[in-house]
Amino acid sequence: MKLRHQLAVFGFFFFVYMLGASREIPWNDAKYMFNTAESIVFRGTLGIPTGVPGVVTYGPHPLLPSLALVPGVMIYQWIVARWLPAWSMAKVITCHLGSAFFGALTCVLFLNACLRLGVSKRTASFMTLLLGFATMTSVYARSPYSEIVQAASVIGYFGALLSFWERQDYKTAIRVGLWGALMLNSKLILALALPGGLAICVYRMRRQLKEFLGLSICALVPIALGGFVILKHNEVRSGVAMATGYAVTPQIFAQPLWEGLWGLVGSPGRSIFLFAPPLLLSLFALRETKRRKPQLLWMLGLCLPPIVYLYAKFEAWSGDWSWGPRYLVPMVAPLLLPAAVLVDSLDLQRIKRGWLVLVGTICLSGLFVQVLGHFFYWDHFIRISQEARNSWLGNPNRTGSKGVPRANGCDPCFEDYYPFQWLPPFQQIEGHWWLLKTVPFKKTWDEATLSAPWSRYTKLALPIEHSFRQARVDWWVLQFWKTYKPASFALIVTFSTGIFGCAIAWALSCRKTRPVIKSVANGNLEDGGSAPAVSGA
Repeated sequence: MKLRHQLAVFGFFFFVYMLGASREIPWNDAKYMFNTAESIVFRGTLGIPTGVPGVVTYGPHPLLPSLALVPGVMIYQWIVARWLPAWSMAKVITCHLGSAFFGALTCVLFLNACLRLGVSKRTASFMTLLLGFATMTSVYARSPYSEIVQAASVIGYFGALLSFWERQDYKTAIRVGLWGALMLNSKLILALALPGGLAICVYRMRRQLKEFLGLSICALVPIALGGFVILKHNEVRSGVAMATGYAVTPQIFAQPLWEGLWGLVGSPGRSIFLFAPPLLLSLFALRETKRRKPQLLWMLGLCLPPIVYLYAKFEAWSGDWSWGPRYLVPMVAPLLLPAAVLVDSLDLQRIKRGWLVLVGTICLSGLFVQVLGHFFYWDHFIRISQEARNSWLGNPNRTGSKGVPRANGCDPCFEDYYPFQWLPPFQQIEGHWWLLKTVPFKKTWDEATLSAPWSRYTKLALPIEHSFRQARVDWWVLQFWKTYKPASFALIVTFSTGIFGCAIAWALSCRKTRPVIKSVANGNLEDGGSAPAVSGA
């Protein structure tokens, strides 16, 4: 796809994510990354002031997620220098620029990966809309957490591997290395995807090992530079290059593997298929992908399982306070690629109505789930569920917990997290649906609790007054419309105009395209197939 068309896709998602951005400033992990970005811009250092003169602290996260927020902080600084009373609005808007940028970038990179698989432009565009609106990508693209930066780097890495499969040259090898370096600097655990990528490249060039050695140097140089940045960042923070900033002990990876995997895949509160329903299409697509693009299955099978394995062993496998399984957000885009292969192979004129109903239901379910995720910041229902749990099932005994104690709980601890991980009465999606039916209509807490999800199991009107009254619809316009109406209106018009213009440009890029030749795999991993078929874009 031409650059101007890619810019249209990028602009469309960027303006959509900015128009629907959250009203919340960075919290929890995002707070550390944002404070680091502020220190870079305002003080020229990585140290975060603690309030004690001469004493600073450092965020435990890699550098790239903080750098992603730097442009937004720079714009914030510029606005505040000229219009100090608008600092609160400026902070809320600009702190989401980085996440919106990388959310849009994730969608563009996914679109390019689909096209590299031989998928038509229309199918690739449809699947990109699914990724951008019907998976967790949309929720994290409006919140300044690091997962959306990781998502962009991972799908960029997969796109580079697909490109290398087609064309083995120095330029493509450098791209593989650059995206590998970005993955390292977005989160260290993503380094587990590098050996699988190396295995794919070695296999592809197994009959050209001399040429591969030269290309491998081109890929290793950017990765080595990325590793140097990590070591230097560690040294600045702690004085020790090998100190990652995380307190890693064998105890935190003592989770039984089957339990973590079941939680990530099948738990009622954190299953990835509940929070990203379009991934169900990828399960149906395995046979078709093996027939047409077996190299994709090898890439997925070699690069992602090591990461999933370590997360499944992690005591906080669910991602703590988040929307769905937060740690799996970077894997959603590559896992959706097989679904693109399947959808592209469907003949709409011959397909059975049942298939259309199935695909439509899955797509609409994904969209509905993300809309619920947009309406409320995830902390609100989690707090409500914990307050309800305390008065219904009892305040847990946390004295033996291995987690980090907080004023009103333990973070992360099984004692506080088990309700929204394993118990249907505190299921997060249903909880947001309940909030949508109560909060916008100004219902009181005692009225709302009568229709809460747990009301199916108990006649008690559980007291949730403290946490319920804090719940609010999560849209920046509602925060500033009364106080800064002209500025809010100007931003709405700007974002809406950008959406409309980019949508037209994107649609025109898909309307008239030449037929392309796509190969149907015959089971040969090296060629990806030899039986050509003509298909219109």
